[in-house]
Amino acid sequence: GLTIQGNSMASSHGPSFEDGCEIVVDPDRTPKHGDFVVVKQNDKPNAILRQLSIEGGSLDLLPLNPRYSVTHLNSLEDICGVVCQLLANF
Repeated sequence: GLTIQGNSMASSHGPSFEDGCEIVVDPDRTPKHGDFVVVKQNDKPNAILRQLSIEGGSLDLLPLNPRYSVTHLNSLEDICGVVCQLLANF
């Protein structure tokens, strides 16, 4: 699992990944449109969690928090895994 850091995937409606919650990632699952994925970008020190958008051959990584920008993805091969579970303490 991975621990979420920051608020780029926090949302007031729908799914939300809050700072400090943990996710379980399946590295063998094939990512598809709408999946939440973990991506390691070569120019960044840390992996990021985003929602994958595949439209017309374009791959984009969408944050749930509108204060963050959409990131373009060059290849599905950059995806480390697909989120299969969210763990949170209450």
